[in-house]
Amino acid sequence: MNKGILYICCGVPGSGKSTFLNEMVDSNEKVISRDEIRFSLLKPGEEYFSHEKEVYSTFVKLIAESINHGFNTYADATHLNEKSRYKLFHALKNRGCYPSKKVAIYFNVPLETCKNRNNNRLGTKTYVPEDSLIQMYGAYSYPHKYEGFDEIYCVDEDGYVEEVEE
Repeated sequence: MNKGILYICCGVPGSGKSTFLNEMVDSNEKVISRDEIRFSLLKPGEEYFSHEKEVYSTFVKLIAESINHGFNTYADATHLNEKSRYKLFHALKNRGCYPSKKVAIYFNVPLETCKNRNNNRLGTKTYVPEDSLIQMYGAYSYPHKYEGFDEIYCVDEDGYVEEVEE
């Protein structure tokens, strides 16, 4: 059976990952959103990270199943640094998931744009406290092919996509 392609989105909250995927992914591809999994588990009043182990386990399971069934699959989460991307690759491998190709899509968006977009979420469950957003932005590192990616694409704040050559 053909294995699907794994697309890993990398970017801070407000960088446009989910919006981009909603506009670009076609109906025979799968988007697995860590936030959607999290919000499906949270009960009123529970802390954002209260089910994190189950969230991550479900995220990996759904991605592995999708790829192993031949679907091109988009992992919609922040994947801010090499360590977090390695963790996903390792977890998928432990589930017997070997995508036909691994592609990084990173979002290169100025902090001010991310802050403005995040402020538009104020009062919703997707709003991130500004100090957390700034901290995440400072910890963000762009993906590289040596991490195991076959291809890398950069998306700018206007949604323009360009392949990155290393």
